[in-house]
Amino acid sequence: MIELIKEIDVAVVAGTMTALSILVTVAGNRLRLPGGVELKGGADELLQKTGRKMGNEVSLTVLQKKLIQADLNMHPEYFAGLQFAFPVIGLTIFIPPALLGWIDSYWGVLAAILLYLAPGIWLNKIVRARIGLIKKDIPDFCMLLGNALKGADLMMSLEVVARTMPGELSKEINRALMDMATGDNRAVALNKMSLRCGIPELTSLINKIQQAMRYGSPLEQVVKHHAEKILTRRKQETQKIAGELTIKLLFPIITFILLPLFAMIGFPIFWNMIIAFGD
Repeated sequence: MIELIKEIDVAVVAGTMTALSILVTVAGNRLRLPGGVELKGGADELLQKTGRKMGNEVSLTVLQKKLIQADLNMHPEYFAGLQFAFPVIGLTIFIPPALLGWIDSYWGVLAAILLYLAPGIWLNKIVRARIGLIKKDIPDFCMLLGNALKGADLMMSLEVVARTMPGELSKEINRALMDMATGDNRAVALNKMSLRCGIPELTSLINKIQQAMRYGSPLEQVVKHHAEKILTRRKQETQKIAGELTIKLLFPIITFILLPLFAMIGFPIFWNMIIAFGD
């Protein structure tokens, strides 16, 4: 009977976590439930008010930056409200079974803690994945942009590169081009793209492009030189990681290979010496 209750506890926890993780995954500007049902009106306003009340200015600013980097069209107050709403939902689900004695109450506390942490972990994962994809494409972007600048201006070259290379960086380029088309000058649009991505290599490239445009330097050479510097730096970082990995492997090699080998070779010699001197 006890084993059956434990199995029921685990099943309830797993089912609840799965259902609520789906809610986190499908969250957009409005929380879309399975079947197309959306939380609107009072629920949406309640989540935003909760986020504004429970969060401070610094945390909401950091959260907004992460949402922009994750390319999520969501207000930071709304996301903060979800972070506090999910634990409440979890406790609401677990309290009636706990009061009836079907499951242990600590499952509800554990679920509330996990559900509070889950949205932040999920958002950080999305940000890291997207930033990693953009960072990986920067050298190719620089080379393509340098080649496109041979016979065209910067805006046309960016359009050509955006059509040529797929991925998240292409989306950011198209967004910058849209900002230029809607009234922003080149410097403002490129700075917005730099802030959205938050990658030092891209920020440095944009600063060099703006400096070259200000002083009339050829953009092609500036962009290609920046690409070469990025590739050289990444090669050096790879070599450094490989060197550190060699040092880290020394301990397991000594512990699990050399020491057992010495013990296997030395034990018969040591045993025979004991027998010989013992006689």
